[in-house]
Amino acid sequence: MSNDHFPHRLPLLRFELDRQELALSTPYTTKEVLENEYKRKDPFATLILARCYDTGRYVIRDQKRAEHLYQQARQRLKAYAERQHAHATLYLAQMYHSGQGGAVDLLRANKLFKQAARLLYSQAESDDLHACRALCWIYHHGMLGQVDLSLATQYAARAARLGCRESCLYAAESLIQGRSRLHSPILGADLLEANAKSGDPACQYHLGQVYENGVGRTANYEKAYAWYLLASARGYTPAIQRRQSLEAQLSANQIGHIQREVAAWQPGQDIRLHPPPNGPPHSTSGVY
Repeated sequence: MSNDHFPHRLPLLRFELDRQELALSTPYTTKEVLENEYKRKDPFATLILARCYDTGRYVIRDQKRAEHLYQQARQRLKAYAERQHAHATLYLAQMYHSGQGGAVDLLRANKLFKQAARLLYSQAESDDLHACRALCWIYHHGMLGQVDLSLATQYAARAARLGCRESCLYAAESLIQGRSRLHSPILGADLLEANAKSGDPACQYHLGQVYENGVGRTANYEKAYAWYLLASARGYTPAIQRRQSLEAQLSANQIGHIQREVAAWQPGQDIRLHPPPNGPPHSTSGVY
């Protein structure tokens, strides 16, 4: 591991929903900071370091070193969990569930998952972003006994309103596609729009999809093109591809008008475009 900055400077706890293992991102932006926190017996720094050696990310892979660090992380997380630290309890549960740092103990893991959830509920009610994301992860993977995509979506939507891009995309897709009992394309589009207005290119792209396909919003090629333009200006490759494809459906005058409006756009604003009097027919197919 070099002293260069880590590629991810996200908050301490980040939950990837496409895998069952909790994903740790690190605020420890350099090797020196991470190692100093490890020496201070920080359980999360210890777990991050263990995963680095386990996977070979940022360091030369060393399974023996990783196992030793996992054992230390388990002990350090226990101390925090005993003091009712919600996220420490959650990560400790996952370690018992996966067998990191010791034997698999599903009974102990299940008890800890329930304990973590109880602690996280009150934090989520106080609009704690990380608590909302953690509960989304718990319900998405059924760590309390069964998968509940409706509750996962509810907590993701709450995290989205607190400005979390990943949660916004998860909740919007679930609401638009009806993956759970909650099926509300309009609410899904609302979540995307709020985050798109803040300048997030992924949400701008998916909002473009909403307008292009007329799901959750009235189909409008001009607005779709405008949001694709904003996202592609930030280097979002899928938006560049859709923008180029949609240009064939718009006139040169329409494209010029949209480009001028987008050039004047500021974060927090909506894109207010009037549909052309004789615009093209709207598509009703696509990812949504």
